[in-house]
Amino acid sequence: MSVWIRGRGLIRAILGWGVFLLLLALIGYVGFRTWYYVGRIKSGSILDLPQFSQNVTYAPGTRANISAKVVERSVIENPGSPAFGTANPKLTIVEFADFQCPYSRSSALIARSLMAKYGADIRFIFRNFPITEIHPDAFQAAVAAECAQEQGKFWQYHDRLFSQAASLSYMSLIDGAEAVGMNRKQFEQCLADNRYKGKVDEDIAAAKLIGLRGTPTFIFDGQIVEGEIPRDTFEQIILRMDK
Repeated sequence: MSVWIRGRGLIRAILGWGVFLLLLALIGYVGFRTWYYVGRIKSGSILDLPQFSQNVTYAPGTRANISAKVVERSVIENPGSPAFGTANPKLTIVEFADFQCPYSRSSALIARSLMAKYGADIRFIFRNFPITEIHPDAFQAAVAAECAQEQGKFWQYHDRLFSQAASLSYMSLIDGAEAVGMNRKQFEQCLADNRYKGKVDEDIAAAKLIGLRGTPTFIFDGQIVEGEIPRDTFEQIILRMDK
């Protein structure tokens, strides 16, 4: 009996030390991350960016509460995604958008004008986040946009999709491709094959991995700003971070 009791005591001691070491490791990790980001804030690497919550299309079931976030850039700055600007930027902006989202549409007009103005210094990366629960045509439009990327016409087609967001039927997607100078037959085959479904799924997975809840969401060098950003504020952010 005494041996059994001593055995139980030993097991409890081992479990106790295991829990203690696990808690110690967790505290150490949290402490390191806090020290790391406090250091970046003090050095100016992380700026106190505004958060916008009113003009966002949230996916059903998400909570519309904003908290500042910093994410690992390698997760979201996909080299295979459509991009505009310099290859060696002072600032990288990633947008997750939905072609049927009205706030993504209005933000696209602002972003496109700023791309033209600051393209020599920034890199703008577009990623898809179609909220299909409320925008049933958004996923197919995202696949179509990737087909446009295949023909080097992504940004022209991007603008076309947002301009006709009220009608993104299969035939309107094909007609739109021809309107911006794509090979209609090649595009139609790409769309019929659903060729870039996997790419769109990959974008959605990346968005969910970092906890995005709606569109548009902009990420400035890893720092998240949710929602539509007024043009003057958007430009101020670029100027503050483009140094």
